[in-house]
Parts: sequence; C-alpha cells; structure tokens
Amino acid sequence: MNVMNPVKATTLRSGVAFALGCAVAFPAAAEISTDEIARLGRDLTPLGGERAGNADGTIPEWTGGIAEPPPGYVLGEHHRDPYAGDRPLFVINAANLDEHRDRLSVGHQRMLETYPTFEMPVYPTRRSASVPQRIYDATRTVAATAKLVDDGNGVGGAAVGIPFPIPGNGLEVIWNHLLRYRGEAVECVIGQAAVTRDGAYTMVKYGLEIELRYSLPGMTPERLGNTMILFKQKVLAPARLAGDLLLVHETMNQVREPRNAWVYNPGQRRVRRAPNVAYDNPGTTSDGLRTADQFDMFNGAVDRYDWRIVGKREMYVPYNSYKLHSGDLAFADILTPLHVNPEGLGGGGDAQGGRAPHLQAAHPVRGRGFLADPARGHLRQPRSALAGVGRPRHQLLREAADLADPRGARRSPGGTLSRPRARQRVPDVHLRCRVHSEGLHAGRPAPRGPAMIPAPAG
Repeated sequence: MNVMNPVKATTLRSGVAFALGCAVAFPAAAEISTDEIARLGRDLTPLGGERAGNADGTIPEWTGGIAEPPPGYVLGEHHRDPYAGDRPLFVINAANLDEHRDRLSVGHQRMLETYPTFEMPVYPTRRSASVPQRIYDATRTVAATAKLVDDGNGVGGAAVGIPFPIPGNGLEVIWNHLLRYRGEAVECVIGQAAVTRDGAYTMVKYGLEIELRYSLPGMTPERLGNTMILFKQKVLAPARLAGDLLLVHETMNQVREPRNAWVYNPGQRRVRRAPNVAYDNPGTTSDGLRTADQFDMFNGAVDRYDWRIVGKREMYVPYNSYKLHSGDLAFADILTPLHVNPEGLGGGGDAQGGRAPHLQAAHPVRGRGFLADPARGHLRQPRSALAGVGRPRHQLLREAADLADPRGARRSPGGTLSRPRARQRVPDVHLRCRVHSEGLHAGRPAPRGPAMIPAPAG
C-alpha cells in the first residue's frame, strides 16, 4: 500500500471542481453500467483514474505504481526515496506567479502573493500510487452495487472497495475520499504546533490508534453496519495537556446516527460524551486554529455542504514528500514563521504532476478548497488551501467551564489569568506512523497540514 506524506506539488490533469449552490437531488443508485465497469483496469486505472498520460507528456501513464518495497527496506522504517535523483523542473514564486496561476489553487496563489519567502519547486510527475489487489477486485465488485442513501448522507451496498470509481456527482466524489483504502489499522504519534510570528511554538504530541473497519479483509456491508472507523487519540505532551483522551466510533451515515465520541479529562477524572467533535468545531489541541472536519483533509458528515462536479483542469498538487517524511529533518528545519520552510524541505516539499479533479466546496462558516480525485478515492487539501479564503475564528477554547473567565481570558488551575494568544494556522507534523496491512509500505507520503492518516492515490 501507499503511505502518503506531506507535500510534493504535482501537475494534476483531471481537475473536477465543486462549489456551493442550491440543494440538489442525487440518484439513489450509482447507475453504473457493466460496460463502464469493464473500463476499470483498461483505459482507467483499477480505481477509476485516467490511465493515459497527457498530450504534452508532463503527466505519464499510470503503469501500476510502486508495487514492491525498495531493496533493503525494513518494515516500519522511514520510506526510502525512489526518486532521490529528481531535480526541480522549475520553481514557482511571487515573481513568476502569473505564468502558473491557472494551475494553482486559490490558496497557493494567496500564499505566493502574501509571503515573498514562499515558493513551490515543481518536480517531474511520478504516478507511484498502488493498493493491494484485493482493493482493486473489491472496487470492481462494489461499483455495481454501491448507492447513495438518505439523500447522499450515507452509502449502501459497499465495503472494502472504492464505492464510486466512475462518480456521477459530487457526493460520490467525497464518499470516495471518506471510504478510500488507508490500510486496516494505524498507529501514529503526531506532533502539532501553532507557530507564532517570531517562530516560537509548543509542540503538542499525541498518539493515535485507528481501525479502518470499512477496508478490513472479508468485510461486508452487513458486518460493517453503520460504523466505518474506530479511533482513539491520547495527548502525550506537553504535561499540562497530557492524558486527555478522545474516543470516536465513526458512523457512515451521521445524519441517521451522529458520530459517537467521548472525551476523558484527567483533571476532571470524568468521561463525557463529545457531540461537538464534528463539523467546524475547534479541533483537539489545536488552539482553535483548525476545525474537527479538517483532520484527514475532510472527515465526518457531508450534509452541511453542497458537493457538485463543475469541471476538470490540470493543477500542481502536493505529492511524494519523502524528505519531509524522513528522519533527516528536525522540527526547526520545517517549522518557520508564516509557512513551512521550502528550503529546508529540499526534495520533500515540492509539486509534481498527476491527474485529479479540483474540488471546491463552500461552508456556512468559511470557504474550503480541495484537490479531489473522484476515481481514486483521494482528497487533498494543500497546506495553504484556506489562506485568503476565510479567516479562522478567534475562539477561546475552554478545557472546563469552571476554569474560564467571563471576560474571555483563560484561568489556569492555579487561578492565574492569561490573555488569549493571537491565532495562526497550525502546521501539523507527521512524526512517525505504522500502518498494518497486507500491502506494502511504498508510494508517496500524505500531502497536507491537518490531514494525518496515510492515504493512497494514483
């Protein structure tokens, strides 16, 4: 399988865009014909992506991706870069932004316009993604049976495979992302930092344990029921936050049955239900700088968006960030004021070319921009996707109501008041991750800031 890692920007050929609009009705069934299913593995990849390269050769044909580990690879170590010899084709910066604007997301455009130090080296496209054969086989099977239910708020008749390899509407695209293959179980330790203007930060570390029930071998729609993911998070550092626990049973249809979540606070020594771990409520230990549904690019219920396919275009997207995923960089090499350090990342923070649709979805609170691949079940949100689109709410998080001061300052357990800090975006850093599956730890690491769960794509 592929474990993805932050940031190599690539040219994407098929860009399907989504935008907010009035409510629309979606078909209950995928309505995919046997002739269309027969295209999987032929002119389309087994997961439904465009197999052929583009006309000018900047995007090559997909030929199966990385299907075996490199020589000498030991399970659990950092991924070895199979493209270490690649060099940037060119670098996009503020000076040449207009030459490349039509292939950049709005977020990347704003980053380049706002910060003279931000740049995007663009590398040759490497279509390295692959998943186990059982996922290809299951995708072909469920393509004939998968259907949207409850006005698109859930999916029926599907398990293991990508439900809609040839999507007919925006809801099918986002469900491909939510149900894509990421292994069967994941153990992670993640670092998350809110970097201030002068470069200071406190690293928050937490461990994750995740069971991806939808993708388990032998899973069926009947066995799956309405619970597709089991998720546990424990804060490890700093000491003032350590011991906080979050447990989530992720339901597939969250309108019919909302996400089941519980939190444990060691100071209160209580387990409480956590209905606010959803939608645009503040994400855990993020100082209110990201929302709950930003984790893993997008997660949770789809009912507060109107997802529509509006077109395709080639774009530069994060891809194959082996250096950023390696053990060669210290946090100081990555975390700098305003944005991640493009020089410190070397070959690990770059852009390259592939094929994926462009997704734009609007939210009642703020705009959202995504790069989506409806056929391969993968959704990317560039690290800068929200820059210039909408500002984070300056919302003070309260660990417990009895510690909060009515004037808006936070009271520590000892009684001292501290003023709220200025809010900045949170660059999430992947420390280490182990994915359990019968697949291979090969391919590209996951692009993004808030998204931590490894995800495959063609």
